[in-house]
Amino acid sequence: FGDSPPPEPRSETHRRWLNDWWAAERVNTWHAEQAFAINPFTGETRKGPDGWPSRDYVWAPDGFVPGTADVFGFSELPGFGLCLRVPDWKTGQASNLLPPGKSGQLHLLGLAISRHIGWRGPVSLEFVRVNEQRLWTERAVVTRADLLAFQAELARLLRGTLESPEPRRGFWCKQHYCDQRGRCSA
Repeated sequence: FGDSPPPEPRSETHRRWLNDWWAAERVNTWHAEQAFAINPFTGETRKGPDGWPSRDYVWAPDGFVPGTADVFGFSELPGFGLCLRVPDWKTGQASNLLPPGKSGQLHLLGLAISRHIGWRGPVSLEFVRVNEQRLWTERAVVTRADLLAFQAELARLLRGTLESPEPRRGFWCKQHYCDQRGRCSA
């Protein structure tokens, strides 16, 4: 973000939280709306092109799993020292998703960013949850070993998809983030 103002708030609650977050966090260097992709079989990463729409992943090569970080940066966290932080804003209905330690989205982003920049230290996966009644932040600090275990699981899932491209039913079938809703027979 540098010296730029904080992002536009989506509600009054979001505005209050963002003002508090911005006051506390603006001392850190944050990188906003950056896309990354990782090949779970090789660990190779790619950063999305600068200036490209951050949620358009046509630049990602086959075999790479893409995602976009709302923001990421580094800061000291009590008890953990210097951490790569990957906060993701969740508003409205999205504020009721899994905790950050169980989020595939945050693990993917933490893995791709840390591998891309060569970071081997702790990674703080954070959901900043905002709804009309309240706001809160949830954090899970994971190690490189945790992220590598996630990479192995991602490779296993992708291998299964490549071996049998027929859709498989799972919890993801009811999630709002599935980009195959309305097209997939499952």
